Amino acid sequence: MLSCSKNWNNFYKKPADFLSKISFLLVTGLLVAPIMSAHAETDRVSTDFSDRLSNVDPPDQVNSPNHPGPLTPYFNAGCALYGVDDYLLNDSYFFCVNDQGFQFNFFIDGGDYEGLDYNNKLGLLFASAGDDAVPKEFRGDILAIAPIPENCDAIALDSLGPVMVGNRAMEEVDGIAFDNQGNLFGWAQEAGLFKVNADASPLVGEMLLNQPGEVEDIAVVGDCIIGLLNQGQLGQAEDGHSKDVNAAVDTNGVIKANYVMYCPGQPLQTPCETEVVNALREYKAVEIEAIEILPALSLSEETTKVLLGFHTNSHVGHSNGNPPPGNGSYNTLVLGILDVTNCSLQTQTIYDIPRHIIETDNLDVEGLAMVCPI
Repeated sequence: MLSCSKNWNNFYKKPADFLSKISFLLVTGLLVAPIMSAHAETDRVSTDFSDRLSNVDPPDQVNSPNHPGPLTPYFNAGCALYGVDDYLLNDSYFFCVNDQGFQFNFFIDGGDYEGLDYNNKLGLLFASAGDDAVPKEFRGDILAIAPIPENCDAIALDSLGPVMVGNRAMEEVDGIAFDNQGNLFGWAQEAGLFKVNADASPLVGEMLLNQPGEVEDIAVVGDCIIGLLNQGQLGQAEDGHSKDVNAAVDTNGVIKANYVMYCPGQPLQTPCETEVVNALREYKAVEIEAIEILPALSLSEETTKVLLGFHTNSHVGHSNGNPPPGNGSYNTLVLGILDVTNCSLQTQTIYDIPRHIIETDNLDVEGLAMVCPI
């Protein structure tokens, strides 16, 4: 269980603390060893992704939170929400949202980063790439990112390489999640669910559920894994792309739902499926591609809520269906909070993002990670 408070305790209080923490990781080898080993094992062409990395020009105006909503208590507690948006086929915009507003952190050309989560033990964010990453040596890449939540900033550190399961590199890692012990779980579209020991170097995984399929994101809840399916079913061809849409579980036990839970030794479940599907229809969303476990805000509170990121069309969520006057066209970030104990789902339009930054008709949030003071 996590708790949030107004002071940052052992977290980054100022740039000097941040630099000291990263220096510690570099000196002890916690960061460098996995980077060097992973590259050596997979014959990657280069460890340098800086030619694909760039800052994002700030928008014309400073965005501020819309009306108070279900995320307000987290922002008031000093939490920062990090995310990655998929622009066109494979360009990745990393962003942050806090009580002051929305801001872009950096952009990776051809990154195709699909998953994002926060490692409490290291104090670092990690992102996972898909198989549309270019150059191809970065398919399945695990990227280390240093968050600076007190000002909603972040710095891309380096590539750790792909996860090796046996002699095979995972290339389409749509979702990743850490448990409280720092163990990394991931879903590879071509293989299924795998686990990586947090202390392993290089990144070597073991299969937990050998079942190819397109699972957009995952989250760890106790001993269970929540997964978001791409409106399809597991057990498709190895490319994982499926065609079937919203259904439940058929008589053969094949999952065809948007939202599933895997618990070791138990049948796959589809909790709260009706509520999730109804929210998709309400917001005319293409699908839900990001899921994040929200931390408890106090020691007496249970961690029972998950955050969902909607892949929406522009203007969705505005009360009148129109963009704000005088500011051109805007995309809309729609998030939902699902309480798994009673399936209540609160949705809210959080921010409007100028389209001159992301020049598409939709916002395709692939991964979310909430970073709170501990």
